[in-house]
Amino acid sequence: MGCIFSTSSASSSLVTEDGKHKTSAWTEEFKESNWISDSQGIWSRNLSDLSVHMDLPRLGPRITLFREDEEIIFSQPTDTKMERIKLLLIEIAKLAHEDDQLISDLETKFYDHINRDGSGDSSQQLSHYLTAIIPKDSKIERVLKLCHQKMVFPAFYCIKTKIFDKLPFKDYRGSWDVKIVFLNDNVLVQHSKIQVSKDTPGPGEEEEFKFRWCLNLSISGDDFGTFDEPKISITYAETRRTLPLPRTNEIKDLLYAHFPSPTLLTSPRGTMSSSSSSSAHHS
Repeated sequence: MGCIFSTSSASSSLVTEDGKHKTSAWTEEFKESNWISDSQGIWSRNLSDLSVHMDLPRLGPRITLFREDEEIIFSQPTDTKMERIKLLLIEIAKLAHEDDQLISDLETKFYDHINRDGSGDSSQQLSHYLTAIIPKDSKIERVLKLCHQKMVFPAFYCIKTKIFDKLPFKDYRGSWDVKIVFLNDNVLVQHSKIQVSKDTPGPGEEEEFKFRWCLNLSISGDDFGTFDEPKISITYAETRRTLPLPRTNEIKDLLYAHFPSPTLLTSPRGTMSSSSSSSAHHS
């Protein structure tokens, strides 16, 4: 149902002839039906080949951590974006039960690589820090490889292929949220975004429709070395209040036919529900 397909090999669609990884802007040769195996192929890359260092600074305030159904609240207040990232990485390492030395290095060596005064290219500084401190194939590395824009692209392209021709939509700026949920035997990373119709409403009018979709990514095993089958769902859909009922039903039927609303999962309260549209703005 939706875009859940058998995972045939699709690594060639993610690599150019000279061996370079294609970015999320590359759509030629991309096969929507291979979105699952393409997602796994992206996760299998080295951390240094992914955009984690660029996306964490802007995603940091929108990432929430859970241990089962308990939200993890950072114990230390922070006024800076990079300080929050440091605390986020330390908490992920603790929840993953990484060894004490790695947790200590994440904390004590952060400002060996990051300028305290905020000068310079923070994303490049973060790249050097991640490369220097986080071991390859560690549990924290495997979690972080799920937390960036490239990881979302195959699922988004699948949604666009299924829906866009009949229901053209655009991003709702500022609506990208990420939840990282540490469960008993796996880690669930949930990416969630809002899309709105591309129509141009008049002053004071609502868009024709709005929907939030969720990508559920899970890794399991003793070292989080197994990439479980990801799933896409539509968590809610809304239409303009003055829209005729037949058109409302047509829109919702199309959305939910391809990407059904999720049933209750073994995840914390609220991680699948996105009934509020958050503090977002139109793109």
